[in-house]
Amino acid sequence: MVTTPYDWNALDIGNCSNDLSGSVSCNCAGCLAEAGTVSASPTPTCPGSNITANVSGNYTGAGYTTVFLFVNSSGTVISQNSTGIFTAPATCGSYSIYTYNYQNPPAGTAPTMPSNISSISCQSPPNNHCCDLSSPFAITIGVSLTLNCPAPGNTSACQTQAAVNTAYLTWLSGATASGGCAPINLSNNNPGAPSNCGGSTTVTWTANDACNVPTTCSRTFTVASPPALIINCPAGRYGLLSDTSCCEYSFYNMVINCISKWWMWHDKLFQQ
Repeated sequence: MVTTPYDWNALDIGNCSNDLSGSVSCNCAGCLAEAGTVSASPTPTCPGSNITANVSGNYTGAGYTTVFLFVNSSGTVISQNSTGIFTAPATCGSYSIYTYNYQNPPAGTAPTMPSNISSISCQSPPNNHCCDLSSPFAITIGVSLTLNCPAPGNTSACQTQAAVNTAYLTWLSGATASGGCAPINLSNNNPGAPSNCGGSTTVTWTANDACNVPTTCSRTFTVASPPALIINCPAGRYGLLSDTSCCEYSFYNMVINCISKWWMWHDKLFQQ
């Protein structure tokens, strides 16, 4: 028989009367529940991978049990066990792991595990459970996905279209994705290579993974404009035409030929 100041946190309330107050004498054992400090790895991690939780500083004496609780961002307890080994859920996001240490009831039946972490009430009325809940350890399901796009591409003018197409496809294949959770899908909207006569094409790449959070980037491939086309015409015949064509030469020759024949006819006419 011991005399103990009445303290909800120091007594096994489940074994004492609820109307006690002040200094009391009873043979109730003090509540020794201690959930300790929880840690877990790996984090971040991917859906389906194993997560191992550990606890230190929890009470391990006879008559007490420690369980691990895996909780989603809404506080719902989605899994629990005494080993601390969990399978990462398929839905990516933020989760927490708690340890829950409690004194076994006299009948040896564990208390009903709560559906939500907020409903756990230890060492206080009206539940009067001799238990303790640890602080949460944060777990992230989903690894950052990084999309690496090639630098803007370019090629020179005056190539064949086939050569431009080859340079463009080589540049297009330069995009890569890293991190994330498998399977990773890398795609692009490939609008086709620019014309070999000059122009540009903008491509958008998209990377996606098991967490279904797409990452995008855009780059431009450019074919240089060709130099201006300049036509250099020959000088005019006899210096009379400064910018001549075949038609101009034909007309000039016709006029000279016509005048020559007229003079020949004129000479013959007056010689008779």
